Amino acid sequence: MDRKTLERLLEIGEQLSRTRSLQPLLHYTMEVAIDLVGAECGYLVWLNDDGSFTYKVCIDQNGQHIPTPDEQISHTILQDVIQQKSPLVVYDAMSDPGLQNSQSVTDLKLRSVLCVPLISKGEALGGFYVENRSQSNLFTEDDIQPLEFLASQVTAAIENALLNEDLERRIANRTAELEQALQKVEQSLEDALELDRMRTTFFAMVAHDIRAPLTTIIFALNLLREEIWANC
Repeated sequence: MDRKTLERLLEIGEQLSRTRSLQPLLHYTMEVAIDLVGAECGYLVWLNDDGSFTYKVCIDQNGQHIPTPDEQISHTILQDVIQQKSPLVVYDAMSDPGLQNSQSVTDLKLRSVLCVPLISKGEALGGFYVENRSQSNLFTEDDIQPLEFLASQVTAAIENALLNEDLERRIANRTAELEQALQKVEQSLEDALELDRMRTTFFAMVAHDIRAPLTTIIFALNLLREEIWANC
């Protein structure tokens, strides 16, 4: 690996380690990978927990998005790299004995393919896949090292982004739970205040009802007392 290539890789690694806007940098990383090895297109594929794939980046040599990426790669090659957790250089897929029965290789007329796994803690989390359909024997073993470096940096960046997303989701959920709990407390407080008002009103009414007959009785007693004194 020459000095210029190494400097480019290190620069990308530094940017990936501190970026918060991951997708544009992943796109740029794939552009660099395509340029370094002379590929026609490249795919950054993430393996989901259910075994399906998410295509983080899928672009051609002009940086244009490739539609329906799931139909544009060899799943045989990608699955083999992920399962074996090791890079694979295919010099001419059309004439490779191990790929002659692969329908995707035949349909896509694949030639040069290079794929390296995205590895974290000993587990394969996806693949860094580049290809060239117009030229055989394009990629060599020397091309593996720079792509492995990019793959390792990309894997760490994606994992960090997923962790940040999970953390933000947990914070949002916890905030929502706290807001709901606060609303319940506020409602309970309002209910308690309303109950206190009802009690005050009730006792006021009772006191009024009690005072009313007492006033009548006292008034009657006073009249009776006056009548008694008048007859004495």
